[in-house]
Amino acid sequence: MRARSLLAAAVLAACGADSAVEQAPSGVEAARLRLGPVEAVVLMRPEAPRFGDRVTFELRIDADEGARLEAPTFGARIGHFRVRDRKEEGSPAGRRLRYVVLAEAERTGTNIARWPAFPFRIESGEGAGEERELILPPFEVEVAGLGPDESPALADLGRPLPGVLPAADPEGRRLVWWVGGLALLTTIAVGLWFRNRSSRDAVPTPPIDPALEAAQAFDALLAKRLAEQGRFAELYVGLTGIVRRFLERTTGVHAPEQTTEEFLRAMEGHPAFDGARRDALTAFLVASDMVKYAAQVPTADEIGNAVTAARAFCQPAPDVRKEAV
Repeated sequence: MRARSLLAAAVLAACGADSAVEQAPSGVEAARLRLGPVEAVVLMRPEAPRFGDRVTFELRIDADEGARLEAPTFGARIGHFRVRDRKEEGSPAGRRLRYVVLAEAERTGTNIARWPAFPFRIESGEGAGEERELILPPFEVEVAGLGPDESPALADLGRPLPGVLPAADPEGRRLVWWVGGLALLTTIAVGLWFRNRSSRDAVPTPPIDPALEAAQAFDALLAKRLAEQGRFAELYVGLTGIVRRFLERTTGVHAPEQTTEEFLRAMEGHPAFDGARRDALTAFLVASDMVKYAAQVPTADEIGNAVTAARAFCQPAPDVRKEAV
């Protein structure tokens, strides 16, 4: 166990009968602190997480008789851990709180877990009327990287990914008809108003060709020769960014600002992504994340496969109706 307290002043004390938990929580103890009538314990699992693992923190706060707990304010992070999900339990008397937090380390190596302050009020006995806060000491969690044999390889993608057909959107078409009708009426009114004035031919803005835009972006990215300079993370950030922008243009799935997990969740059930396509793109994004965030050094073959797969995914989809004729 490499989770260890940074503050050696944490006071260990046994809980009374009122603060005993009904069910023994699972995990390795990462932190414990008692302040007056209140004690907090943090358990963590797995004991030795690796980058990409979901780390579960189980936090139990118990107050002796005469003290009342208040719920703390959680943010999007607990130190260097991003909160992915959180469940909360309490007691009617406000003497027990329990949180199960599912979190993800932001980097390999040392990650610091910092918890919010836990306020409580002493309602009777010594110190009655006082409002205090229990602040758990931060603790370190060592997060290991994946070995070369364990990392998802871009070569595992197999053949290039097929193109993506834009999903049908009946509601969107109805909205387009309404907007188009209003635009037509506006155009007629403006034309009548200025019928005696000379007009200039308007130059329409050409529509964006997602495939051409992606091809030009790939060429510009590769022209920087980032791989030759050892700037692998920057190269993979560019590759995934181009793929995500293409998907947003062609499917409506908002991809560029989402995390990999959020984007993959958005693809679930989308008509443009069958199981094989989603699995292939998942492997591509996860492998890219290992280069971007876990300092994984890709081989020359993996870089070539990454570029080939990204280019293939950004090709225009075939017109199924024409092929069927």
